[in-house]
Amino acid sequence: MAIIIVLLTAWLCVDGSLHWGLYLSIGLIGIVVPLVASKYLADHIVTNLERLQASLSLNAKDIQDAAQLDYDYIEFEQVSSMILRIQRETADTQRRWTIAEKQLNTANGDLIERAHELKQGRKIALSMMEDAEKARADLELVNARLKQVIEHARQSALDANAANKAKSEFMATMSHEIRTPLNGVIGFIDMLAETSLDAEQQDFVDTLRISSEALLALISDILDFSKIESGRLDLDLHAFNISDMLNETLGLFSKEAEAKGIVLSQQRIGELPAVVIGDETRLRQILINLLGNAIKFTEKGAVVLRVSAQTSVTYPQQHRFGFEIEDTGVGIPTEALERIFEPFSQADSSTTRRFGGTGLGLTICRRLVQAMDGQLTVNSRMGEGSNFFFDVELKSSHQSTVATLGEVPNDTMPQDHFSEDAQHHKQLNLNVIVAEDNLANQHLLRYMLERLGCTPHFCVNGQQLLEHLSVQSCDLILMDLQMPVMDGFKATKAIRSGAAGDEGKAAKIIALTANALAGDKERCLEVGMDAYLTKPIKLAVLEKCLLGLFAVES
Repeated sequence: MAIIIVLLTAWLCVDGSLHWGLYLSIGLIGIVVPLVASKYLADHIVTNLERLQASLSLNAKDIQDAAQLDYDYIEFEQVSSMILRIQRETADTQRRWTIAEKQLNTANGDLIERAHELKQGRKIALSMMEDAEKARADLELVNARLKQVIEHARQSALDANAANKAKSEFMATMSHEIRTPLNGVIGFIDMLAETSLDAEQQDFVDTLRISSEALLALISDILDFSKIESGRLDLDLHAFNISDMLNETLGLFSKEAEAKGIVLSQQRIGELPAVVIGDETRLRQILINLLGNAIKFTEKGAVVLRVSAQTSVTYPQQHRFGFEIEDTGVGIPTEALERIFEPFSQADSSTTRRFGGTGLGLTICRRLVQAMDGQLTVNSRMGEGSNFFFDVELKSSHQSTVATLGEVPNDTMPQDHFSEDAQHHKQLNLNVIVAEDNLANQHLLRYMLERLGCTPHFCVNGQQLLEHLSVQSCDLILMDLQMPVMDGFKATKAIRSGAAGDEGKAAKIIALTANALAGDKERCLEVGMDAYLTKPIKLAVLEKCLLGLFAVES
C-alpha cells in the first residue's frame, strides 16, 4: 500500500501537477498510514488475544508454563498475570475443596459410624439402666432384710445381755444359797476336827471333810466356768513369792502321793525370780488342777513339776514362765487330746465313773492360761503317761516380801493346816461385831472367833449394825454382803461416812460373801472394806486374815 502511494505521488509530480500531487500524497498518507497501522495493530492484538485465549485453556499443571508467554502489550501481560493468578487461586481452591470434600466424606462416614455406635450404646445404656433399676430394687430388698437382721441381732443382743445378766444373778443367788449352808457344814467339820476324837470318829470327820471339799470344788468349777463364759473373769495382779507358792502347792498333794506310793517332786530349770507380779490365786488354781489330775490318774511311778523362766531381752523385768507336769499314769488316747479341753468332756465315759469330776477343770485351766497370754498343750502316750505344758507372762518385782491385803483364797491352804487344839491359835483379844443373818453361820463364827480370843456380838442386818455401833464401838466388823433391810455395801458406806460415829468409822471391816463372783472384791474395796473372804470360811484362813489386819496388835 505504501509503495502504491509513493508511485502515485511520483507520477503526479512528474506530470506537473506538483500542487495537486502534494495534496493527494498527504491525503493518501493520512488515509493509508492509519489503515496500515490499524492493520498491524489488529494483527498484534489478535495474536495477543490468541495467546491470552491459549493461556485460559491451560490445565493447572501448565499454568506455570503460561507464565512464560510473551505479549506485545503491557495490558495483555497484566490481564494474563491476573488470569494466571485467578487460575492458580481457582486450582488451589479446587484442591482444597477436593481435600475438604474427602475430609467431609470421611467425617460423615465417621459420624454415621459414631451414630451407629451411639445407637448401640443407647441400647446398652438402656439395658444397663434396666439392670441398675433391678439392682436398686434388689438392693432395697437386701437393705430391708439387712435392717430386719440388724434389728433381730440387736434384739438378740439385748436378750443375750438380759439372759447373761439373769444367769449372773442366778449364779450369784445359787452361789449364796449353796455356799451359805456349805459354810456351816465345812466350818463345823473343821471345828469338830480340832476336838478330841477316837479313831472311828476321826475317820468319819475325815470322810466328811473330803466329801465337803469335793462338793466345794465342784461348785467352784461351775462358778469359774460361768464367770469365764460371761467374760467377767478378772485377774488380780499382785506381788508374790513364786518359790513359796510352788512349795505350798506341792505340799497340798504330798500326803495323797505318799499314800499311793507316787514320787512327787519338782525341778527348777535355771534361776527363777524370787518375787513376781501376777495372779497368784489363778496360777495356783491351774497347778492344783493339773497336779491333782496327774496324781489321780497315776497308779504308780512319779509326778514331776518342772519350772523354767526365760527373760525378755527387750524388757528385763518380763519373764516367760514355762510349767510342765509329767506323770506316769494311764495316758490319754490321741483322738481325745483336744476333746479333754472341751466343757464337760473327758477322755472317755468311764473316766467320770471311775475318777469323778465335772469335766470342767481342764477347760477352766486353758481359759485361765489364755487370760495370762499363754497356751496350754498336752502330749500323752497310752499306758505311759502324759505331759501338760503351759506358759504365762509374769513380771519380776524388787520386793523382798509379799504383803497384800484383799481376797484371801480359801482353797489354797493345805488340808492339814489345822492345829490339834485351840492352844496353838493366836489370841487376838478383839471386840468383833458380826453382821450375818444366817443362824448356822452365826453359830460357826462364834466358835471360830472365841478360839481366836475374840469377843463376838451379832446383828442380823446392816441397820441393826449401825444402831449397835452408835452405842458400842468395836475393833472389827465381819460384814455379810447379802442381808435383809440393809445389805453389807450400804452398811459399809454408811459407816465410812460417819453414820455410826467416829469410833465406828475407824473399825476394820472384812467382807463375808458366798457369791465369789467377779467384781465383788472390787466393789467391797471401793466402798471402804479392808479385806474380802469367801464362804466357806476356815478357821486358819480367818486367823491369817486377822493377823494381816492387826499385825501390830498381835
